[in-house]
Amino acid sequence: MKEHYQKYEGEALMDLAVKENVLTQLENLRTYPVIHSRLKSNEMRLHGWVYEIETGEVVQYTPLQGDFLPLQSQFSRSAWLTAKQQERIYKGSYANS
Repeated sequence: MKEHYQKYEGEALMDLAVKENVLTQLENLRTYPVIHSRLKSNEMRLHGWVYEIETGEVVQYTPLQGDFLPLQSQFSRSAWLTAKQQERIYKGSYANS
Protein backbone atom coordinates (compact mmCIF):
# COMPACT_ATOMS: atom_id res chain seq x y z
CA MET A 1 0.00 0.00 0.00
CA LYS A 2 2.65 2.49 0.99
CA GLU A 3 4.54 1.77 -2.23
CA HIS A 4 1.55 2.66 -4.45
CA TYR A 5 0.03 5.34 -2.22
CA GLN A 6 3.06 7.17 -0.85
CA LYS A 7 1.32 10.54 -0.62
CA TYR A 8 -1.45 9.15 1.63
CA GLU A 9 -1.34 8.41 5.34
CA GLY A 10 -3.61 7.88 8.30
CA GLU A 11 -7.34 7.65 7.64
CA ALA A 12 -6.97 8.31 3.91
CA LEU A 13 -4.53 5.40 3.59
CA MET A 14 -6.85 3.16 5.60
CA ASP A 15 -9.78 4.05 3.32
CA LEU A 16 -7.69 3.14 0.27
CA ALA A 17 -6.61 -0.13 1.92
CA VAL A 18 -10.24 -1.12 2.50
CA LYS A 19 -11.13 -0.38 -1.13
CA GLU A 20 -8.07 -2.20 -2.45
CA ASN A 21 -9.05 -5.20 -0.33
CA VAL A 22 -12.54 -5.22 -1.86
CA LEU A 23 -11.02 -5.25 -5.36
CA THR A 24 -8.59 -8.02 -4.38
CA GLN A 25 -11.45 -10.13 -3.02
CA LEU A 26 -13.40 -9.66 -6.25
CA GLU A 27 -10.36 -10.90 -8.16
CA ASN A 28 -10.11 -13.89 -5.81
CA LEU A 29 -13.78 -14.76 -6.24
CA ARG A 30 -13.38 -14.77 -10.03
CA THR A 31 -10.84 -17.61 -9.70
CA TYR A 32 -13.43 -20.05 -8.28
CA PRO A 33 -14.59 -22.31 -11.13
CA VAL A 34 -18.30 -22.13 -10.22
CA ILE A 35 -18.19 -18.34 -10.02
CA HIS A 36 -16.10 -18.02 -13.17
CA SER A 37 -18.55 -20.13 -15.18
CA ARG A 38 -21.59 -18.27 -13.87
CA LEU A 39 -20.02 -14.91 -14.62
CA LYS A 40 -19.18 -16.08 -18.13
CA SER A 41 -22.77 -17.24 -18.74
CA ASN A 42 -24.21 -14.03 -17.24
CA GLU A 43 -25.90 -15.97 -14.43
CA MET A 44 -24.04 -13.95 -11.82
CA ARG A 45 -22.56 -10.51 -11.36
CA LEU A 46 -20.11 -9.45 -8.69
CA HIS A 47 -20.27 -6.07 -6.99
CA GLY A 48 -17.66 -4.48 -4.77
CA TRP A 49 -19.32 -2.40 -2.06
CA VAL A 50 -17.93 -0.49 0.89
CA TYR A 51 -20.08 0.74 3.75
CA GLU A 52 -18.82 4.07 5.02
CA ILE A 53 -19.56 3.98 8.76
CA GLU A 54 -19.13 7.71 9.29
CA THR A 55 -21.72 8.71 6.69
CA GLY A 56 -23.86 5.58 6.37
CA GLU A 57 -23.23 5.70 2.63
CA VAL A 58 -22.61 2.63 0.48
CA VAL A 59 -20.17 3.05 -2.39
CA GLN A 60 -19.68 0.59 -5.23
CA TYR A 61 -16.68 0.06 -7.45
CA THR A 62 -17.48 1.18 -10.98
CA PRO A 63 -15.02 -0.20 -13.55
CA LEU A 64 -15.87 2.43 -16.17
CA GLN A 65 -14.77 5.22 -13.83
CA GLY A 66 -12.20 3.10 -12.02
CA ASP A 67 -13.49 4.43 -8.71
CA PHE A 68 -15.95 3.81 -5.90
CA LEU A 69 -19.11 5.86 -6.36
CA PRO A 70 -22.27 6.20 -4.27
CA LEU A 71 -24.51 3.23 -4.94
CA GLN A 72 -27.64 5.34 -5.33
CA SER A 73 -26.10 7.35 -8.16
CA GLN A 74 -25.35 4.32 -10.33
CA PHE A 75 -28.60 2.50 -10.81
CA SER A 76 -31.92 1.67 -9.31
CA ARG A 77 -32.57 -1.58 -7.46
CA SER A 78 -34.40 -2.99 -10.46
CA ALA A 79 -31.30 -2.57 -12.63
CA TRP A 80 -29.08 -4.80 -10.50
CA LEU A 81 -31.61 -7.43 -9.45
CA THR A 82 -32.86 -9.93 -11.99
CA ALA A 83 -36.61 -10.17 -12.54
CA LYS A 84 -36.57 -13.53 -10.74
CA GLN A 85 -34.80 -12.02 -7.72
CA GLN A 86 -37.22 -9.08 -7.62
CA GLU A 87 -40.20 -11.45 -7.69
CA ARG A 88 -38.73 -13.60 -4.92
CA ILE A 89 -38.11 -10.53 -2.75
CA TYR A 90 -41.60 -9.20 -3.44
CA LYS A 91 -43.28 -12.50 -2.60
CA GLY A 92 -41.05 -12.98 0.44
CA SER A 93 -42.08 -9.66 1.92
CA TYR A 94 -45.71 -10.82 2.00
CA ALA A 95 -45.13 -14.47 2.92
CA ASN A 96 -45.59 -13.85 6.66
CA SER A 97 -48.52 -11.42 6.35
